[in-house]
Amino acid sequence: MIVSGAEVSVHINHHCLLSLIVVKELFNDQYGKYSPPLLQLAVRTQVQCIVLDYPELVMYTAHLVGEEEFFGAYRRVLDVGRARQAFSRR
Repeated sequence: MIVSGAEVSVHINHHCLLSLIVVKELFNDQYGKYSPPLLQLAVRTQVQCIVLDYPELVMYTAHLVGEEEFFGAYRRVLDVGRARQAFSRR
């Protein structure tokens, strides 16, 4: 990755990678559009990912205490998205 213009390498061989995309705003009718490509990319790269908008990120950071709760919520969203083949707020 590039940090302050310099290339930085991080060895991740023994780590489980998770990714999070934060966007300004999501609408309920958009979940069906971005879910399939995101789920397909996760299968292809073996890196799981969810998408939150700013209000959802605020809810995560304001109400989830510590990394265990944060990653627990992350994994629940991911599990439901995989099971339904679509992410949703419900």
